[in-house]
Amino acid sequence: MSATRLMRLAHQALYEIEQVAHPRAHWMPERTGPNGQPVLNVLIVGAGQGGAALAFQLARDRVPGVLALDQAKRGFEGPWRTFARMPTLRSPKEFTGPDLGIPSLTYAAWHTAVYGAEHWNDLTLIRTRDWADYLLWVRDTTGVTVKNQTRVTRIEPAGSAFCLFRVTLCEQGQSREVYARKIVLASGQDGVGRWWVPDFIEALPREYWRH
Repeated sequence: MSATRLMRLAHQALYEIEQVAHPRAHWMPERTGPNGQPVLNVLIVGAGQGGAALAFQLARDRVPGVLALDQAKRGFEGPWRTFARMPTLRSPKEFTGPDLGIPSLTYAAWHTAVYGAEHWNDLTLIRTRDWADYLLWVRDTTGVTVKNQTRVTRIEPAGSAFCLFRVTLCEQGQSREVYARKIVLASGQDGVGRWWVPDFIEALPREYWRH
C-alpha cells in the first residue's frame, strides 16, 4: 500500500516541479571535449544530501550536462548507513532540506505516504535509516544522475575557454577522463582530509577500535 502512495506522491512532485519550472531555455549549448564526449557543465564530486540537492537545483535552473559522482555504492552515500551512530536525526522533524520548496518532496510528505498521517503526528525525531531512504527516493524522483563507485583521482586545467577542467575518474578499477566547465566538491567529511583518531588508539590493532 505504501508503495502505491509513494508512486502517487512522486507523480504529484513531478507535476509541482513542472508548475514552478525555471527558464525553459537550456543554460548553454552543448560542447564536445577533446575526448569526443560532451563537456559536462557541472561535475559534482559527492552525491550525498548536499550534492544530490545541488544537482536537483541545477536541473530546475535548466542546466543540462550535470553529473554527480560518489565512491560509495547506491544508497550508501553520506553517513546515514555507514558511520552515523545516532538512531535519529537531531533536528526537528519539520525542517526542510533537499525538497527545495516542493511540497510533495518534503520529508513530511514522504513519511506520511510510507507510515500514515497518525504516525507522522506522533513522530518526535526522524530515524536515521528513514532519512536515508527518503534521500534516495528524492534523488530517484527528481531524476538526478549519479554514478556510484566512482572516485576522482586527478583534476587539472584543460586549457580551453569552454572546457576548463580535465578530470580523471576511477570507476571500479577502470580509469577514464571527462571534461567539465565547473566542479563542485561536495564530499562532506571525506573532503576535510583523513579520518583522525588519537595516536595511542590508532597504534592498536584495527579490530580494537572504531571511529
